[in-house]
Amino acid sequence: FKHAQIMADAEHQRPSGLGFGNFGLKKSKDGTDEAKKPSSKPRQWKPWRDRLADHADTVLFMQAFQAPLDESSEFKRQGVLIISADGAATLYNLHQVTSSPMRLYGFQLQVTNAGAITSLTSDTAPSSAACCNLGCSSWEVPPPSVLYGGHVSGKVSAWSAKGALLLEMVGHTAAVTLIRCLSTLERLHPGNEDTLSDTCGPEPDLATASMDASIRIWRLAVPESSAECLFILDFGIRNPVSDLVLLSPEESVVSTWDGQVRFVSLAHRACSKAVQVAMGQVRSICRWRRKVDDEWQIFAGTDEGSISCWASGGFPGLTPNLPGSAGLLQQRLSWQGHWSHVLSLSICQDWLISLAEDKLIRIWDPFSGKMISELWGHGAGVVSTCTTWPLLWTGSRDHTVRSWDLGEIKRQLEETAAMELCDAQSFQYEVTFSRLTLKQLKKLAAERKAANKVDNNKRGNARRR
Repeated sequence: FKHAQIMADAEHQRPSGLGFGNFGLKKSKDGTDEAKKPSSKPRQWKPWRDRLADHADTVLFMQAFQAPLDESSEFKRQGVLIISADGAATLYNLHQVTSSPMRLYGFQLQVTNAGAITSLTSDTAPSSAACCNLGCSSWEVPPPSVLYGGHVSGKVSAWSAKGALLLEMVGHTAAVTLIRCLSTLERLHPGNEDTLSDTCGPEPDLATASMDASIRIWRLAVPESSAECLFILDFGIRNPVSDLVLLSPEESVVSTWDGQVRFVSLAHRACSKAVQVAMGQVRSICRWRRKVDDEWQIFAGTDEGSISCWASGGFPGLTPNLPGSAGLLQQRLSWQGHWSHVLSLSICQDWLISLAEDKLIRIWDPFSGKMISELWGHGAGVVSTCTTWPLLWTGSRDHTVRSWDLGEIKRQLEETAAMELCDAQSFQYEVTFSRLTLKQLKKLAAERKAANKVDNNKRGNARRR
């Protein structure tokens, strides 16, 4: 009775509409209870960490780099430069502890009547010759001093780090699909943001590919606002170049829409070897090797969503064209990675990261091809990425940039591996002791007891001494 009285008093003291009897109900105009309408914005778990929506077009380019806080400071900060297809650029500062992005400033690339931007890169991008063989993290990459962009009209532009137009190159007859900087760090001036080196040696400065199925190699002279096309590599009619990866400043791997991957020597201006990796179009490639002394392995993503790995070995479909070309390729792995075009492949912490038009980011084990994790959240195809460990940044056609915590994925993998090891040891223990008789178990227990007694005697003697 006393408990019932306490409950009645508590019911009486509660505000209207929150009593025990009408929990989840609200009073209507006539005084009766009616069910509450569910909220139109339900709370949902977000797989991403940060979401940046400062751009109004497709995010084509992202780069993480290290820059000093000011001209006189020895301390450095980590920044992320993001540029969209409309030429809008934003620089974010990442805190060293929380990695939370803070917008520093934005600027607009000066674009003439060349049309929309279709591809972007910089002189210190991870795909450039300056950083292709350094194996460096984003904390070691210097800030970009020159930005390069290709347009839908076929023009190629060069801008300063603040967006000022330096020069324009004309030669391609169709939209530019990719740009790679061939200048090494020794030829760049990291302290100058408005000009390039004014020394024009025999080395090329830029490689551009277009829908006109050609690659043009350029030598730049920015102070004179001029550029010279050194030579042109033609890949046939209606066979555009989809991706290019630099193995060194003089050797590259090129993928085309005819399903082939070619090793192109820029020094000899010819194809050293080629392999047919798919019947459809190859949309993206990347390189990977487990150790520094190992041969490069090439991952290729197709328009059908498949991913394959090609390593050195004997392969009958290979066509070596230059004398002395070694390291024939053969298919090591192949699997269905996505349901649409694989737009980008990259390596991070010995993980293969794939971006596709199916709005997904997937992480794979490059050695076995097993999927490690799947990241979703973008509303359109994912086209660009960069890494500031432990965060992975991705840009999409939905005009947003999202970050993903790779450190948490790594911790989950370590916990899963530890649990699998415990399960295996437990199973082995059960199998081993289930086959022993009662007499054997007693004997084993006696042996363990005797061993423990000997250990205790040794410890006691050591204490007495």
